[in-house]
Amino acid sequence: MKKSSKIIIVSVLTLGLAGGAFAFGSHHYFSSMSMQEKADMFGDHVSKRLDLNAVQEDKLDQLTGRIATIMQQVKQDRESHEQFVDQLITDQPLDQMELLAKINQKTAMVNDNAPEMVGLLAGFVDSLNAEQKAEIKAMIEKRRGHRFGRHRGWSD
Repeated sequence: MKKSSKIIIVSVLTLGLAGGAFAFGSHHYFSSMSMQEKADMFGDHVSKRLDLNAVQEDKLDQLTGRIATIMQQVKQDRESHEQFVDQLITDQPLDQMELLAKINQKTAMVNDNAPEMVGLLAGFVDSLNAEQKAEIKAMIEKRRGHRFGRHRGWSD
């Protein structure tokens, strides 16, 4: 498999894990929690569900901790990102170079973090046995289609 394909796959899996962590913590009573607290709660949930041993829990903690750190950085940039989008929409004509620069900046962040995330994710997944991997697949399958609080697609 090409290196770029591996990076894309790991990025998608990482975003999936991050999405799961923050979807898990998106209920109103979790809104005051820090990203690290949400990651810890998600890690505890996964750990119990998969019956992880100490080594596996440590690997999961490393992974969720790093995801929480990255998500905190993204959250801090959210306000400037919203202002940027507002400016792009109202400016005529659309500043294509500025938009491309912003996309390149976000891509660079993903590329900079990808090798570490690949290693952390691989370390965790490789530590799981076949039953635990099957349980993760079942958890992911159950979550498919549960976006935006809905259980199907956009049209329902």
